[in-house]
Amino acid sequence: VHPHPSVLGKAYADLISTLGWKSLAILFQTEDSLVKLQEVLKLPKHFDDIKITLRQLDLVTDDYRPLLKELKKSGETRIVLDCDFEKVQDILRQADEIGLVNDYYAYLITNLDVERLELAPYKYNNVNVTGYRIVDTSNPDVSGYVKSWTSSFDHGRGKSHPLYSANALIVDAVALHATAMNDLGNVETIQSEQINCRQGAPWSGGEKFLGYLKNVEYTGLTGDIIFDQNGHRTYFKLDLIEKSRDNMVKTGTWTPEMGVNYTRTDEIGRATSELQSHHDLVCRLLLEKKNNNKQKNKQTNQQKLYYPTLSSNPSIKPSSN
Repeated sequence: VHPHPSVLGKAYADLISTLGWKSLAILFQTEDSLVKLQEVLKLPKHFDDIKITLRQLDLVTDDYRPLLKELKKSGETRIVLDCDFEKVQDILRQADEIGLVNDYYAYLITNLDVERLELAPYKYNNVNVTGYRIVDTSNPDVSGYVKSWTSSFDHGRGKSHPLYSANALIVDAVALHATAMNDLGNVETIQSEQINCRQGAPWSGGEKFLGYLKNVEYTGLTGDIIFDQNGHRTYFKLDLIEKSRDNMVKTGTWTPEMGVNYTRTDEIGRATSELQSHHDLVCRLLLEKKNNNKQKNKQTNQQKLYYPTLSSNPSIKPSSN
Protein backbone atom coordinates (compact mmCIF):
# COMPACT_ATOMS: atom_id res chain seq x y z
CA VAL A 1 0.00 0.00 0.00
CA HIS A 2 3.03 2.29 0.08
CA PRO A 3 3.09 4.70 -2.88
CA HIS A 4 5.34 3.59 -5.71
CA PRO A 5 8.73 5.38 -5.56
CA SER A 6 8.64 6.52 -9.19
CA VAL A 7 5.30 8.30 -8.68
CA LEU A 8 6.52 9.88 -5.46
CA GLY A 9 9.51 11.14 -7.41
CA LYS A 10 7.15 12.75 -9.92
CA ALA A 11 5.39 14.54 -7.05
CA TYR A 12 8.68 16.09 -5.93
CA ALA A 13 9.68 16.99 -9.49
CA ASP A 14 6.30 18.65 -10.09
CA LEU A 15 6.68 20.70 -6.91
CA ILE A 16 10.19 21.87 -7.80
CA SER A 17 8.96 22.92 -11.25
CA THR A 18 5.97 24.73 -9.73
CA LEU A 19 8.19 26.56 -7.24
CA GLY A 20 10.42 27.65 -10.11
CA TRP A 21 13.66 26.43 -8.57
CA LYS A 22 16.49 26.88 -11.08
CA SER A 23 19.25 25.68 -8.78
CA LEU A 24 19.14 23.21 -5.90
CA ALA A 25 21.22 20.84 -3.82
CA ILE A 26 20.07 17.33 -2.98
CA LEU A 27 21.32 15.96 0.35
CA PHE A 28 20.75 12.22 0.21
CA GLN A 29 21.49 9.34 2.56
CA THR A 30 21.88 6.24 0.38
CA GLU A 31 21.63 5.19 -3.26
CA ASP A 32 17.99 4.29 -2.61
CA SER A 33 17.33 8.01 -2.35
CA LEU A 34 18.52 8.48 -5.92
CA VAL A 35 16.09 5.82 -7.11
CA LYS A 36 13.20 7.68 -5.49
CA LEU A 37 14.40 11.00 -6.88
CA GLN A 38 14.93 9.85 -10.46
CA GLU A 39 12.24 12.19 -11.77
CA VAL A 40 13.93 15.11 -10.01
CA LEU A 41 17.33 14.16 -11.45
CA LYS A 42 15.78 14.16 -14.94
CA LEU A 43 14.69 17.80 -14.67
CA PRO A 44 17.88 19.22 -16.27
CA LYS A 45 17.16 17.07 -19.34
CA HIS A 46 13.82 18.80 -19.79
CA PHE A 47 14.85 22.27 -18.59
CA ASP A 48 18.33 23.45 -19.55
CA ASP A 49 18.37 26.24 -16.95
CA ILE A 50 18.05 23.91 -13.92
CA LYS A 51 21.21 23.05 -12.03
CA ILE A 52 21.28 20.17 -9.50
CA THR A 53 24.11 19.43 -7.07
CA LEU A 54 24.31 16.07 -5.26
CA ARG A 55 25.80 15.73 -1.78
CA GLN A 56 25.72 12.47 0.19
CA LEU A 57 25.30 12.61 3.95
CA ASP A 58 28.06 11.05 6.04
CA LEU A 59 26.95 7.53 7.01
CA VAL A 60 29.65 7.10 9.67
CA THR A 61 28.97 10.10 11.89
CA ASP A 62 25.99 12.20 12.94
CA ASP A 63 28.00 15.39 12.58
CA TYR A 64 26.81 16.96 9.33
CA ARG A 65 28.35 20.39 9.99
CA PRO A 66 31.29 20.02 7.55
CA LEU A 67 28.89 19.23 4.71
CA LEU A 68 26.51 22.01 5.73
CA LYS A 69 29.36 24.54 5.93
CA GLU A 70 30.43 23.50 2.45
CA LEU A 71 26.86 23.96 1.27
CA LYS A 72 26.68 27.43 2.82
CA LYS A 73 29.96 28.40 1.17
CA SER A 74 28.58 27.32 -2.23
CA GLY A 75 25.78 29.87 -1.92
CA GLU A 76 23.04 27.34 -2.65
CA THR A 77 19.80 28.28 -0.86
CA ARG A 78 17.34 25.63 -2.10
CA ILE A 79 17.80 22.22 -0.52
CA VAL A 80 16.10 18.87 -1.08
CA LEU A 81 16.63 16.62 1.96
CA ASP A 82 16.10 12.88 1.57
CA CYS A 83 17.02 10.78 4.61
CA ASP A 84 15.56 8.79 7.50
CA PHE A 85 13.06 10.61 9.66
CA GLU A 86 15.35 10.37 12.72
CA LYS A 87 18.11 12.30 10.95
CA VAL A 88 16.01 15.24 9.75
CA GLN A 89 15.74 16.84 13.21
CA ASP A 90 19.51 16.68 13.79
CA ILE A 91 20.27 18.09 10.34
CA LEU A 92 17.91 21.03 10.84
CA ARG A 93 19.40 21.73 14.28
CA GLN A 94 22.95 21.72 12.94
CA ALA A 95 21.92 23.77 9.91
CA ASP A 96 20.42 26.34 12.27
CA GLU A 97 23.72 26.55 14.17
CA ILE A 98 25.55 27.34 10.94
CA GLY A 99 23.00 29.89 9.77
CA LEU A 100 21.16 27.85 7.14
CA VAL A 101 17.70 28.15 8.71
CA ASN A 102 16.44 31.63 7.90
CA ASP A 103 14.41 33.46 5.27
CA TYR A 104 17.17 33.02 2.66
CA TYR A 105 16.76 29.24 2.60
CA ALA A 106 14.07 26.82 1.42
CA TYR A 107 13.87 23.12 2.23
CA LEU A 108 11.92 20.38 0.50
CA ILE A 109 11.87 17.36 2.82
CA THR A 110 10.95 14.18 0.95
CA ASN A 111 9.87 12.27 4.06
CA LEU A 112 6.09 11.90 4.25
CA ASP A 113 6.17 12.77 7.96
CA VAL A 114 7.37 16.38 7.92
CA GLU A 115 4.33 17.17 10.06
CA ARG A 116 5.76 15.01 12.85
CA LEU A 117 8.91 17.14 13.19
CA GLU A 118 9.47 19.36 16.22
CA LEU A 119 9.51 22.86 14.72
CA ALA A 120 9.21 24.89 17.94
CA PRO A 121 12.95 25.86 17.88
CA TYR A 122 12.36 27.52 14.48
CA LYS A 123 9.06 29.21 15.34
CA TYR A 124 10.46 32.67 14.59
CA ASN A 125 12.82 31.56 11.81
CA ASN A 126 11.23 32.66 8.57
CA VAL A 127 12.62 29.62 6.75
CA ASN A 128 10.53 27.85 4.11
CA VAL A 129 10.02 24.16 4.90
CA THR A 130 7.83 22.22 2.47
CA GLY A 131 6.78 18.60 2.18
CA TYR A 132 3.94 16.20 1.50
CA ARG A 133 1.74 14.08 3.73
CA ILE A 134 -0.21 11.02 2.66
CA VAL A 135 -2.58 10.73 5.60
CA ASP A 136 -6.01 11.97 4.52
CA THR A 137 -7.05 14.17 7.44
CA SER A 138 -10.42 14.85 5.79
CA ASN A 139 -11.40 11.20 6.30
CA PRO A 140 -13.82 11.00 9.28
CA ASP A 141 -12.26 7.66 10.27
CA VAL A 142 -8.95 9.39 11.03
CA SER A 143 -10.24 11.11 14.18
CA GLY A 144 -11.77 7.85 15.42
CA TYR A 145 -8.53 6.02 14.79
CA VAL A 146 -6.51 8.66 16.67
CA LYS A 147 -8.84 8.44 19.68
CA SER A 148 -8.57 4.66 19.70
CA TRP A 149 -4.78 4.80 19.45
CA THR A 150 -4.31 7.41 22.17
CA SER A 151 -6.55 5.53 24.59
CA SER A 152 -4.19 2.56 24.34
CA PHE A 153 -0.76 3.99 23.57
CA ASP A 154 -0.96 7.70 24.53
CA HIS A 155 -0.58 10.35 21.83
CA GLY A 156 3.12 9.96 21.10
CA ARG A 157 5.49 12.04 19.03
CA GLY A 158 7.54 11.33 15.94
CA LYS A 159 7.35 7.66 15.02
CA SER A 160 5.10 7.03 18.03
CA HIS A 161 2.45 9.38 16.67
CA PRO A 162 -0.70 7.55 15.49
CA LEU A 163 -0.59 9.37 12.14
CA TYR A 164 3.07 8.62 11.43
CA SER A 165 2.85 7.38 7.83
CA ALA A 166 4.24 3.89 8.52
CA ASN A 167 1.65 3.38 11.29
CA ALA A 168 -1.18 4.57 9.08
CA LEU A 169 -0.01 2.40 6.16
CA ILE A 170 0.09 -0.69 8.37
CA VAL A 171 -3.48 -0.01 9.51
CA ASP A 172 -4.57 0.39 5.89
CA ALA A 173 -2.74 -2.79 4.82
CA VAL A 174 -4.44 -4.90 7.49
CA ALA A 175 -7.86 -3.35 6.80
CA LEU A 176 -7.41 -3.86 3.03
CA HIS A 177 -6.45 -7.51 3.56
CA ALA A 178 -9.48 -8.08 5.81
CA THR A 179 -11.80 -6.37 3.31
CA ALA A 180 -10.51 -8.47 0.42
CA MET A 181 -10.77 -11.67 2.45
CA ASN A 182 -14.32 -10.81 3.52
CA ASP A 183 -15.41 -9.94 -0.03
CA LEU A 184 -13.87 -13.11 -1.41
CA GLY A 185 -15.61 -15.13 1.31
CA ASN A 186 -18.95 -13.70 0.19
CA VAL A 187 -18.34 -15.02 -3.32
CA GLU A 188 -16.94 -18.44 -2.54
CA THR A 189 -15.99 -20.61 0.37
CA ILE A 190 -12.44 -20.10 1.57
CA GLN A 191 -10.80 -23.37 2.47
CA SER A 192 -8.55 -23.17 5.51
CA GLU A 193 -5.45 -25.32 5.53
CA GLN A 194 -2.87 -26.30 8.09
CA ILE A 195 0.43 -24.69 7.16
CA ASN A 196 3.81 -25.45 8.61
CA CYS A 197 5.68 -22.15 8.94
CA ARG A 198 9.06 -23.91 8.99
CA GLN A 199 8.49 -25.69 5.69
CA GLY A 200 7.28 -22.55 3.94
CA ALA A 201 4.55 -24.35 1.97
CA PRO A 202 2.32 -21.80 0.16
CA TRP A 203 -1.41 -21.57 0.68
CA SER A 204 -3.17 -23.17 -2.25
CA GLY A 205 -5.65 -20.30 -2.47
CA GLY A 206 -3.00 -17.61 -2.17
CA GLU A 207 -2.64 -16.87 -5.87
CA LYS A 208 -6.39 -16.46 -6.30
CA PHE A 209 -6.59 -14.22 -3.24
CA LEU A 210 -3.69 -12.09 -4.47
CA GLY A 211 -5.39 -11.59 -7.81
CA TYR A 212 -8.59 -10.61 -6.01
CA LEU A 213 -6.68 -8.27 -3.70
CA LYS A 214 -5.31 -6.29 -6.65
CA ASN A 215 -8.85 -5.46 -7.76
CA VAL A 216 -10.11 -4.28 -4.38
CA GLU A 217 -10.59 -0.53 -3.96
CA TYR A 218 -10.47 0.72 -0.40
CA THR A 219 -10.49 4.15 1.27
CA GLY A 220 -8.28 4.21 4.32
CA LEU A 221 -6.27 6.57 6.48
CA THR A 222 -3.98 7.27 3.52
CA GLY A 223 -6.80 7.97 1.09
CA ASP A 224 -8.06 5.86 -1.81
CA ILE A 225 -6.04 2.69 -2.30
CA ILE A 226 -6.08 1.48 -5.88
CA PHE A 227 -3.55 -0.91 -7.44
CA ASP A 228 -2.46 -1.00 -11.07
CA GLN A 229 -2.19 -4.22 -13.08
CA ASN A 230 1.22 -4.90 -11.53
CA GLY A 231 -0.07 -4.56 -7.99
CA HIS A 232 1.59 -1.18 -7.41
CA ARG A 233 -0.07 1.83 -5.85
CA THR A 234 0.54 4.35 -8.58
CA TYR A 235 -2.50 6.56 -7.96
CA PHE A 236 -2.81 8.50 -4.73
CA LYS A 237 -3.35 12.04 -3.48
CA LEU A 238 -0.89 13.98 -1.36
CA ASP A 239 -1.43 17.09 0.74
CA LEU A 240 1.14 19.83 0.23
CA ILE A 241 2.14 21.26 3.61
CA GLU A 242 4.37 24.22 4.52
CA LYS A 243 5.83 25.62 7.72
CA SER A 244 3.79 28.32 9.44
CA ARG A 245 5.54 29.38 12.67
CA ASP A 246 5.97 26.06 14.54
CA ASN A 247 3.37 24.03 12.60
CA MET A 248 2.96 22.55 9.16
CA VAL A 249 -0.25 23.66 7.44
CA LYS A 250 -1.92 22.50 4.26
CA THR A 251 -1.42 24.84 1.31
CA GLY A 252 -2.36 22.58 -1.61
CA THR A 253 -2.68 19.08 -3.04
CA TRP A 254 -0.96 16.87 -5.58
CA THR A 255 -2.31 14.10 -7.81
CA PRO A 256 -0.60 12.27 -10.70
CA GLU A 257 -2.90 13.71 -13.36
CA MET A 258 -3.27 17.28 -12.02
CA GLY A 259 0.13 17.85 -10.45
CA VAL A 260 0.44 20.56 -7.78
CA ASN A 261 -2.69 22.55 -7.04
CA TYR A 262 -2.17 25.39 -4.56
CA THR A 263 -5.02 26.37 -2.26
CA ARG A 264 -5.23 28.68 0.73
CA THR A 265 -6.56 27.32 3.99
CA ASP A 266 -8.15 29.24 6.85
CA GLU A 267 -5.01 28.62 8.88
CA ILE A 268 -2.81 30.29 6.28
CA GLY A 269 -5.31 33.12 5.96
CA ARG A 270 -5.27 33.73 9.71
CA ALA A 271 -1.47 33.56 9.81
CA THR A 272 -1.24 36.05 6.94
CA SER A 273 -3.76 38.34 8.61
CA GLU A 274 -1.83 38.23 11.90
CA LEU A 275 1.42 38.97 10.07
CA GLN A 276 -0.15 41.88 8.20
CA SER A 277 -1.63 43.28 11.43
CA HIS A 278 1.75 43.04 13.09
CA HIS A 279 3.37 44.78 10.11
CA ASP A 280 0.77 47.58 10.19
CA LEU A 281 1.28 48.06 13.93
CA VAL A 282 5.06 48.31 13.55
CA CYS A 283 4.70 50.80 10.70
CA ARG A 284 2.25 52.92 12.72
CA LEU A 285 4.54 52.96 15.76
CA LEU A 286 7.55 53.89 13.64
CA LEU A 287 5.58 56.70 11.98
CA GLU A 288 4.41 58.03 15.35
CA LYS A 289 7.96 57.92 16.67
CA LYS A 290 9.19 59.78 13.58
CA ASN A 291 6.53 62.49 13.97
CA ASN A 292 7.30 62.87 17.68
CA ASN A 293 11.00 63.26 16.92
CA LYS A 294 10.20 65.94 14.34
CA GLN A 295 8.06 67.82 16.86
CA LYS A 296 10.77 67.64 19.51
CA ASN A 297 13.42 68.86 17.07
CA LYS A 298 11.21 71.75 16.04
CA GLN A 299 10.67 72.83 19.65
CA THR A 300 14.38 72.55 20.39
CA ASN A 301 15.32 74.68 17.38
CA GLN A 302 12.80 77.34 18.39
CA GLN A 303 14.32 77.55 21.85
CA LYS A 304 17.79 78.04 20.35
CA LEU A 305 16.75 81.03 18.18
CA TYR A 306 18.27 84.39 19.31
CA TYR A 307 16.07 87.47 19.19
CA PRO A 308 18.13 90.78 19.72
CA THR A 309 16.63 93.66 21.77
CA LEU A 310 17.20 97.40 21.34
CA SER A 311 19.39 97.62 24.41
CA SER A 312 21.56 94.72 23.43
CA ASN A 313 22.46 96.07 19.97
CA PRO A 314 25.15 98.83 20.33
CA SER A 315 24.44 100.16 16.86
CA ILE A 316 20.95 101.23 17.88
CA LYS A 317 20.59 104.05 20.38
CA PRO A 318 17.42 104.58 22.30
CA SER A 319 15.41 107.64 21.39
CA SER A 320 15.56 110.64 23.67
CA ASN A 321 11.84 111.15 23.33
